[in-house]
Amino acid sequence: MKKILVLLFLGLSVNVLAQKETCETPEDAAVDLNSITKCTIKPSKNSKDKKARQISVRISAPKKRFLKKRKKITSGANGLNSSGLSSTSHDNEISKSVALKTNLAALTNTLSKEEVRKAAKFSTVSNIPLFPDCKSEDKSSDQLDCFNTEMIKHIQEHFRYPNEALINKLQGEVWVRFIIDKDGNVTNIKALGPKGGKILKDEAIRVVSNLPKFKPGIKDGETTSVKYGFPINFSLEED
Repeated sequence: MKKILVLLFLGLSVNVLAQKETCETPEDAAVDLNSITKCTIKPSKNSKDKKARQISVRISAPKKRFLKKRKKITSGANGLNSSGLSSTSHDNEISKSVALKTNLAALTNTLSKEEVRKAAKFSTVSNIPLFPDCKSEDKSSDQLDCFNTEMIKHIQEHFRYPNEALINKLQGEVWVRFIIDKDGNVTNIKALGPKGGKILKDEAIRVVSNLPKFKPGIKDGETTSVKYGFPINFSLEED
């Protein structure tokens, strides 16, 4: 019987390790709505070309756990707004913290329409843009794997389900697109999302704006601006 249980445990462990990376914080984390965020990231499988298989992102927050945390926040509050949430300085500090993590330079630096038109697709360049930690990779396949790995790390570190979106039960898919220019800077960040989902689009833009400076992409022997993008699904789930 013990051998059977050990085999079952090993089988489950292998299954978990085979899944794509996820990020989740413990249920007993500090009472902050952001602490209930869970994200999963997987490569898109709509093309045989590896460079065209850009990542897709899922950011989810269990409804029941959110309601429990919301109740904890409101139970000891002195001043409540119309939605029942406390208008405390703590909430303001969270908002300020999020705002400070936005790279304003990435939002203000934009290419001209002609430069945008000339920007190459990610799948067509001979050398893709590289994260700082990927510059030592020589093979194109290793560079792509490193690019995806570093992008995943960045998303897992920075994405949060916005508090206001949780309060107003906003969810839906957001497509975020941007350009990595000839100097390796992230520019022209755009987001398309559901009607009334501005806060979700703002979160996608905020996270992308904080990407590091890249080693520029190369096409036909010259540095070039490169287009890139991926979908993000914000989902409120039953816990």
